[in-house]
Amino acid sequence: MEPKKGIDVSEHQGLIDWDKVKADGIQFAMIRCGYGSDLQKQDDKQFERNVQECERVNIPWGAYLYSYALNQEEAISEANHVIRLLENRLPSYPIALDMEDADQYKAKKGMPDNQQLVAICQTFLSKVKQAGFEVMLYANKDWLTSKLSDKGLEPYHKWLAQWNNKPTYQKQYSIWQFSSTGRVRGIKGNVDLNWAYVDFGNTTSQSPTVYNVTKPTAGFMTAFDAKHNINRVSTVRTGTYYVYNVSQKMVNVTKVEGLPGSWINPLNA
Repeated sequence: MEPKKGIDVSEHQGLIDWDKVKADGIQFAMIRCGYGSDLQKQDDKQFERNVQECERVNIPWGAYLYSYALNQEEAISEANHVIRLLENRLPSYPIALDMEDADQYKAKKGMPDNQQLVAICQTFLSKVKQAGFEVMLYANKDWLTSKLSDKGLEPYHKWLAQWNNKPTYQKQYSIWQFSSTGRVRGIKGNVDLNWAYVDFGNTTSQSPTVYNVTKPTAGFMTAFDAKHNINRVSTVRTGTYYVYNVSQKMVNVTKVEGLPGSWINPLNA
């Protein structure tokens, strides 16, 4: 698939004119549902309206929660926060845990060590996934490489925050947040801009087929890269794989059913 352009928004963007957003070419939205533990006062004040408006104008949406968890017990409460707000909702994009420390809360309270940060992410993501939602981990390149680089998090979609002309993160990611100073009609002031490389509304993860790779072949992060043979990131070895997604005749193959793997060009495999 060609990358899809999206935004992520919260109550900080105020009242959004979603008709204008749609007309400006935005193809998906990640909407903050809240922050921290499962307290109504920590719900995002614009979440319900933003979801209703996205559904009205037919913009696919997902959600994210800004994490303040310092331990696994708080991570469970944050997962419950999301699950409560998503009751009777059917987002087509993932539910993301926003793992960062933009306001220095974690640093002031005693930053968890890397092992505990990973455990917090695993606890949240697994609980939300068990509730029936696709899940994703949001972090910047530094956190993904220095704090959250753990095999236990490899199966999950990554939402990379790197405000740059070109991402330099070397592992798989499904969404790239490339700017915090975007301008979109219908939104006053700056807004975060993103490219999505997975067609979340059209995956085959619910009824996977298998694919036999008959010779080692190049692996890519996106179908676009595989089609154009650019930005190779890995070698996919011979063997039998599940098919996670198909786009533009490129195939995403994975050893873990229902989770993304590497994009390959079947003509080379």
